[in-house]
Amino acid sequence: MSDFELIWDSRCGVAESPVWDATTRRLLFCDINGKRINALSVDTGTRQSWDFPEVVGSFGLCRSGRLVVAQRHHVVLFDPISSAITDLTPNVQEPPTNRLNDGKVGPDGAFWVGSMDENSPRQKIAALYRVTADGRITRQQDGYAVSNGLAWS
Repeated sequence: MSDFELIWDSRCGVAESPVWDATTRRLLFCDINGKRINALSVDTGTRQSWDFPEVVGSFGLCRSGRLVVAQRHHVVLFDPISSAITDLTPNVQEPPTNRLNDGKVGPDGAFWVGSMDENSPRQKIAALYRVTADGRITRQQDGYAVSNGLAWS
């Protein structure tokens, strides 16, 4: 039998996008509607949080130490040291009821992020995008209701 211990009652509305940062030995995750990214050091238990002006659908790690962050309709770069937010992409061409959702840095070094329809019931009007380091965003595929659970083998 295993014992579990609550190490951070972060009170997230929707906690998603767990990212392990091996360099800093931190687990990062976002609270989508709380517009926040949280970080927990597994060595010290130190907790850190950063608030954003819009929902945080997902994020990924950059080699520079910054984070690439999917906001409602565009992607930004975030510097956790200075808290500076820099627009990386223009707004994506999506219906107003859609928002960017799950995303991951792929083996090609690009940030892959999908959108989702926030209507109920959801319609298949969302898409999958590829975002390069220079801010080019390209629609790769469409016809999704929710793009979620991106992974590579």
